[in-house]
Amino acid sequence: MNNNKKSIPPRLAQRLLEWFIKDELAEEVLGDLDEKYFYSIKNKSTTRAKLNYWYQVFNYLRPFALKNYRSNSNNLSMFNNYFKISYRNLLKYRSFSAINILGLSLGFTCSLLIFVWVQDEVAMDKFHNNLDRIYSITSREYTGHELTYTGYDTPGLLGEELKKVFPEVEHASNISWKEWHNFSARNNEKIIVGGFYAAEDFFKIFSYPLILGSRENILNEPESIVISRKMADALFGGPEHAIGELIKLENYDELKVTGVFEDHQSDVSEKFDYIINWRFFTQRNEWIEDWHNSGPNTYIMLAENTVAEELRPKIKEFIAKYDAKYTEANHMELDLQPYANRYLYSKFENGKVAGGRIELVSLFGLVALFILVIASINFMNLSTARSMRRAKEIGVRKVNGAKRISLIYQFLFEACIISSIAAIISLLLIGLLLPYFNLLTGKQLDLPINSWSFWMMIIASNLIVGLLAGSYPAFLLSSFKPISILRQTVKNSTYSVVLRKGLVVFQFGLSTVFIAGMFTISEQMKFVQSKDLGYQKDHLLYIPLNGAVAKNFETFKNKSMELPGVESMSQTSSHLIHLENTTSNVKWAGKDPDAKPVFVVSSIGYEFSETLRTNIVMGRDFSRDFNDSTNYIINESALKVFGFKDPIGKSINMWGREGQIVGVVKDFHYNSLHVPIEPIILSFKRGNRGGWGIVRVDPNQTIAAVNNLEKVYKEMNPEFTFNYHFYEDEIGLLYSGEEVVKKLAGYFAFLAIFISCLGLLGLVMFTIEQRTKEVGIRKVLGARVSQIATLLTKDFVKLVFLSILISFPIAYLLSENWLQGFEYHIELKWWFFAISGAASLVIAIATVSIQAIRASFINPADTIRSE
Repeated sequence: MNNNKKSIPPRLAQRLLEWFIKDELAEEVLGDLDEKYFYSIKNKSTTRAKLNYWYQVFNYLRPFALKNYRSNSNNLSMFNNYFKISYRNLLKYRSFSAINILGLSLGFTCSLLIFVWVQDEVAMDKFHNNLDRIYSITSREYTGHELTYTGYDTPGLLGEELKKVFPEVEHASNISWKEWHNFSARNNEKIIVGGFYAAEDFFKIFSYPLILGSRENILNEPESIVISRKMADALFGGPEHAIGELIKLENYDELKVTGVFEDHQSDVSEKFDYIINWRFFTQRNEWIEDWHNSGPNTYIMLAENTVAEELRPKIKEFIAKYDAKYTEANHMELDLQPYANRYLYSKFENGKVAGGRIELVSLFGLVALFILVIASINFMNLSTARSMRRAKEIGVRKVNGAKRISLIYQFLFEACIISSIAAIISLLLIGLLLPYFNLLTGKQLDLPINSWSFWMMIIASNLIVGLLAGSYPAFLLSSFKPISILRQTVKNSTYSVVLRKGLVVFQFGLSTVFIAGMFTISEQMKFVQSKDLGYQKDHLLYIPLNGAVAKNFETFKNKSMELPGVESMSQTSSHLIHLENTTSNVKWAGKDPDAKPVFVVSSIGYEFSETLRTNIVMGRDFSRDFNDSTNYIINESALKVFGFKDPIGKSINMWGREGQIVGVVKDFHYNSLHVPIEPIILSFKRGNRGGWGIVRVDPNQTIAAVNNLEKVYKEMNPEFTFNYHFYEDEIGLLYSGEEVVKKLAGYFAFLAIFISCLGLLGLVMFTIEQRTKEVGIRKVLGARVSQIATLLTKDFVKLVFLSILISFPIAYLLSENWLQGFEYHIELKWWFFAISGAASLVIAIATVSIQAIRASFINPADTIRSE
């Protein structure tokens, strides 16, 4: 050992040794080293001796290092060669490369846009701490052993009682439906916002970020209110000035600000700007104190280490102890649903969760997958179709010693290069299209460039598409034998031809299904918009009643009726598109003592049927000529429940108030067409607090009528902002999700057929290239342009026609399943699918014919000479 040579650091030498051992050279290295040198390191006492020892080891390992370096250099050279060949082929086959990249780019763009949307949907409401302990209470109501209701409506007393009875329930809160109110501060600032009434435990259950206030006592006072940053800024100039201040609700109820929460982000499904103490709500709504009345929702947070499955059977019959008329045939059952699932799983069938928004998320996910599959099929089809053009390249490389595995790597590498280029282009397209996509979906989505899952999605989809789409061409091309290639005896196998045809059928089959689905959705939405709802929705507007207008509605009404353009006016306690209050506390003569039917309830004013233009089929509307303060109007569905042959004058008792039925109104839709019309009891609106004014305006004087109403409103209510909405617009909001589906279905159908046509165009171009000499000979022999065009197109038209026939039953089943989500829907007609198939066929024929006609005009002398 030469001690004069420069030594290397022991740590570096040790790392080198470990590296070679990992490289499976351990036996070779350790076998040649003298065992005493290798182990004597333990006995070395000086630093110099250790350094010299490791220097000797390093010198011995140097040849292995050089060998490994050369191997790595060869690998780098190999990949450099792959890249060069891929680059040359991209330029050599420009048309096919452009078609592949364009198709894959569109497929990636569509898929990634949907992925961002799906990711946002799945992440909704998942930010809460202790999410695994938060549950929604669901209820099932039975009447005569028949399940009549399943949903989230529960008695308003339930939350507090659950917390008292079960130690497993750490926190509980009832919460009202969303209400919009006018709030004002001492400095005369005003704002109209929406929010809820909730119990003290609300902010202990849910982790909405607080700016000011403690979760432990933020809602403890009966007249406390917690407001958003937006509301604090509007009323007090900032959160720091809001705590302890008083604000007025509708200019007469004073509430104390005890906390401020941060404005909601996009991951909150139900946004609100205030939470008012639940006791304030119950003091003004006495019906809450009755266990037979439902409407509010109930949320609980379980204590730590509590198993929800053990609590579920305990709360199932919980209502029985509070219901003196509880029977096996007529009762309410309670159940638990994880709050994390509520946004996506809110639809019930047969008393159990049966889907909801998750169906839309799954549908879009499948659409994204199918469009990406269609784009990948293009790549696979074109790669296998032009395999013969690369046969000589493969033969020459095999003769020069190229192994099959290296050829497979080459073609897979080319596929991944094309896929990567498409992915990069798609990211640019997403950046351009995302604002329009947000406008379409009503969301505020951003590219999650800081999310590792997003980039993993891009990398994974890129690799999967590249490897799957390139795998068959890679194995097919690499299997060619050099002798067959050089003798020009290689032909496309029957399997390859059948595969290409099958993929074309699959592509256009999916495209036809998309078109048929778009057509079905469009027709259903037309049906929804044109269906008779039981009242005239056009030129009907509603006004939130507050302040002096609420207290003196008749005065406001009388003044308004003198205005030009105002035809009629009434009022209601609830928004007629969202009637949510229900009760089973109704009695009448002849009622089955075991029956406990559920009725939807609301209160209305004079001229209700005249303003809505509903039909009174029996009796009359509420009238000033009679004392109707305790009387009722019912709908036809309620009449069936009561079973009266002559209902007018019959007495019913609701919430202990005896009254007579004075009228029966024709059933009208008070919710979306997804749900059936339920029995309704309408009482006369007493009191002067809140509610909605309903106004029928002249269609020829709508603008003038609205302006005049605002003047009268401001005269009576100078401290409030005039606010109004048209019923037609509100009804449209009931189907906002379906409208999004309709628009997206149209775009997806277009993309699917466009990408499919790109693939078809590539195959036609390739076929024409292969048959150039045949076309020239046929023209020399006198074939007409139409004959040649027909010859080149008929095989492709047959494939598209076959795909259409296969897609019809699939499209029918999917369309029928989607329509089942509506209680009232269209009937599928045969011509829905005929038009869809015809559209696919015409587009395909146009795509093929253009290229075929161009080929038929080529000079035959040029084509024959080129051979």
